Amino acid sequence: MRRAIQALKLGAQDYIVKGQFDNKSFNNTLLFAYERYLFNFKFENNIKRFNHLQEISGHGYYEFLDEIKEVRMASILGFDILHLENRDYTVNNFSELFEDKSGIIEFFNSPTASKVQTFKMNSGMTIEIGVYPERRIHDRMAGTVRVIAQ
Repeated sequence: MRRAIQALKLGAQDYIVKGQFDNKSFNNTLLFAYERYLFNFKFENNIKRFNHLQEISGHGYYEFLDEIKEVRMASILGFDILHLENRDYTVNNFSELFEDKSGIIEFFNSPTASKVQTFKMNSGMTIEIGVYPERRIHDRMAGTVRVIAQ
């Protein structure tokens, strides 16, 4: 049993104890392993496809945590079109990336209606940021980012 626990800690997803299984438990173990493999394979391919579509369209996504005034880039889904070093920014830190710092702060200051605005980054890139208070992901406001000019 100690080996089974050690194997699970190292990444094994299941174990079978020699001499303590029947056909049904063995078949279930194989079936569940195959289903996990298929799920992971499809999930990884969907992420690759999503990343490719984002790259082609020049669109990215973010979540805005209004209660703590934080912009969370969806880098977990491959968001890197702005070539940012971090995923999470307070609004004040995020504003440092732009020529119009006060404009960014004002843009994210308690948005109540959908709006889209264009901003120029310090890197020279021009982007369009959309904020949509009615769109929620995990109870957080969601928005879009689109590169207009590199």
